[in-house]
Amino acid sequence: FIFFDQFYYLFQVFGASVDFLPALMVISIIFMIKAILPFSLADLGLREGLAVYFFTRSPFCLSPAVAFIGSFFLFLINIVLPSLAGLFFIYRFKIGNQKT
Repeated sequence: FIFFDQFYYLFQVFGASVDFLPALMVISIIFMIKAILPFSLADLGLREGLAVYFFTRSPFCLSPAVAFIGSFFLFLINIVLPSLAGLFFIYRFKIGNQKT
């Protein structure tokens, strides 16, 4: 449910007017397909492509750029930012252990 909320609100931030229930259905389908298909390079590509495919069609008719950027920002928020924070703590932990 968290991913759905993030996806939905990112579209709102980028100025897309997306109805709640149809978006719930499409975002659920996107994540279902992403979970079923085993290929994805660093968790990139499949979700973004599916978002562009589904959200540029009726009843949404969003621009491909908004659909892609919303999905890509979801990747940044959930994968890249936590990874960078983890790298900081791992690096700090390694430096702390080497000094003692």
